[in-house]
Amino acid sequence: MNKIQSAAVDMALNVISTLLPSMVLQLFVLPVISRSMSGDEYGIVIASIALLGLIPLTVGNVLNNVRLLNDESHKRSGLEGGYPLVVACLCALSAVAVCIGSWAVGVVGSIELFVVTLASVIMLIREYLIVEYRLSLSYRKMLCANVVLAIGFVAGVGFFGALGSWGLVYLVGYGASLAYVVSTTTIWRESRAVSPDIRLTIRDAATLGISGLLNKSTAYADKLILVPLLGSSAVAVYYISCLFGKVLSLVIAPISSVMLSYLVKEDRVSRRAFQFALIIGCTLCVFGYIVTVVIAEPILMLMYPQFAEDSMIYLPVVTAASYVMVLSGIANPFVMRFGDLSWQIGLNGVFCCIFFVSCLAGYLYSGLIGFCMGTLVANITRLVLTIVLYARLTAR
Repeated sequence: MNKIQSAAVDMALNVISTLLPSMVLQLFVLPVISRSMSGDEYGIVIASIALLGLIPLTVGNVLNNVRLLNDESHKRSGLEGGYPLVVACLCALSAVAVCIGSWAVGVVGSIELFVVTLASVIMLIREYLIVEYRLSLSYRKMLCANVVLAIGFVAGVGFFGALGSWGLVYLVGYGASLAYVVSTTTIWRESRAVSPDIRLTIRDAATLGISGLLNKSTAYADKLILVPLLGSSAVAVYYISCLFGKVLSLVIAPISSVMLSYLVKEDRVSRRAFQFALIIGCTLCVFGYIVTVVIAEPILMLMYPQFAEDSMIYLPVVTAASYVMVLSGIANPFVMRFGDLSWQIGLNGVFCCIFFVSCLAGYLYSGLIGFCMGTLVANITRLVLTIVLYARLTAR
């Protein structure tokens, strides 16, 4: 099997493995949870889930990418990078941030706060450890890990029904998946001692971490911002209007992950590969948008009858914003691989500022629909900036 065929197979496996737990969570688990809650209560759950995506998953993914990008350097030097110590420190910081953040958005029960905090630690560790699958291009094992995650989510619904804690869905799901990952990897056995090149790990983790948090803050902070602006019920409506764009965009996100895994093995930039990736991405996004607009209403009426009518008002705009963000996600691995990592901070910093300014300006002008238009404007700006930045790279 040649490199292109191998990459295509890995992309397909990664798409399936990413879609499966997300589809189970978004289309089955969360709708079930919503039926036993009021709009305000469900809005608090969505805001808390946004925190889990913003902090532990983002930080774990950053460490994953740092390890992937620096693996060849570690092999040449014979040093391990001090990752266990860095992971432990970031787990502690993440746990504190998630606990405080969850309390701030309205999670008040001590048991619920403990469950969500513990889940955040497990999520971060799992997200880092699966880098071993990417390093060895073992996407079949990645699929198995995500199958276990999906099964764990379903099992977590049973615990939620019995004990009333929605955080158990994440704790059981990610706990089961982490157990599988630990049983099929060896990276967690690395020495806990301080490595001489730990400074490189910390530097790159800080650089990508700031960039990643700036980037993901726009994907998750919109829900957190809406809590004080419009209340948690509006968060529920906004989240559901974003649902289909998010689920279908998940087809594209794992492709970016595989692209970076293969790009780290390349030594030169390729304008043709970049253009090809964008053309394929545009085609998939246009098709996905049409499918979303056509099928969304009847399915939302089935899944979220109490929110569907209000959500359909905002769905066309937020779905377009989701797919533009997907195209940025396809372009960014090229910039990350062949450009200086510090550029990620600049790119995401500019995007973050534009996002908050445009969203708040839109909200002040016309409420929630203006907020949604602001997200679309910001995502288009990010895509244009990413393309311009890569064009400058290839012009050298």
